[in-house]
Amino acid sequence: MKQLTFSDAWESLVQIEDISFSVVVNFPVVPNIEETPISGTMHTHIYYELFFCGMGSITITTDDRVLRLNAGDIALVPIGVRHFLNETVMPAEYEVVGFLCTPISSPLHTGLYKTLRSLLHLKDIAVYRHHTIHFDQIQKITHRHIDSSQPGCYPALQMLMILLELVSIKPEQEDNAQTKQPTASFHPNDIQRINILEQLIAHNYMQPVRIDDFADKLHIGIRQLARIVEKHYGKSLHRVIVDKRLEMAENLLLHSDLTIEKIAISVGFNSKVSFYREFTRKHQMTPAQFREYVECKS
Repeated sequence: MKQLTFSDAWESLVQIEDISFSVVVNFPVVPNIEETPISGTMHTHIYYELFFCGMGSITITTDDRVLRLNAGDIALVPIGVRHFLNETVMPAEYEVVGFLCTPISSPLHTGLYKTLRSLLHLKDIAVYRHHTIHFDQIQKITHRHIDSSQPGCYPALQMLMILLELVSIKPEQEDNAQTKQPTASFHPNDIQRINILEQLIAHNYMQPVRIDDFADKLHIGIRQLARIVEKHYGKSLHRVIVDKRLEMAENLLLHSDLTIEKIAISVGFNSKVSFYREFTRKHQMTPAQFREYVECKS
């Protein structure tokens, strides 16, 4: 297990009330480690780490689960939790910020340290879905070395405000109604297979679904593939691919002038009728109504 450190990192520090709070920003460097795009390098940090996904999606893999972050999602990785970041093949924009928070006075049951305690004492990664924090707020922190017009403590203060906002929100991992609990029986080989499968789906979702082709590429049987998919996604591979097609169709409805029929065909639906049926089942409105609704709101 490797502990990553920052090369050429810059730091913003502030002491406020009963805490010393620092933010560290830069990309981690691991010398003399052979990495692959499939398995990455499992590592830990001596600081907390926040991942902010602004566009597309990224995947964070731990010893026992794979977490996918989509646009607007945030993940908080506690100190010492083994993980690695695996970008999807689709374009993604994200920022990573490290931070430390230490008490400078006692007792610890008052002040800011008490307020932040629920975040600082996490045992596993916490995920916050569809957060209201704008991505440009995060970039103001991570790009502090580019824009030096603000005081040196500004990024730390901004980051502290974000954490105080997260304190009041229940992370996904604590909501049993919305997420499966991690399981220690998830074999490391299955985690790698899920990462490969994510890439295969991203490349092939617009093609006719052939489950045996996916199984062949993963060098496993159809039943084993079905078991892994059901365990990770909670649904069949066919349903995973349909949902991926709907996700891409939503993007095209919002950001292109293509006709609905062309969108349906381009994302893999074999007819406009099947596209309308699946889209309406998910959104309770037709693709045309969805496009009109979003245009009116903007």
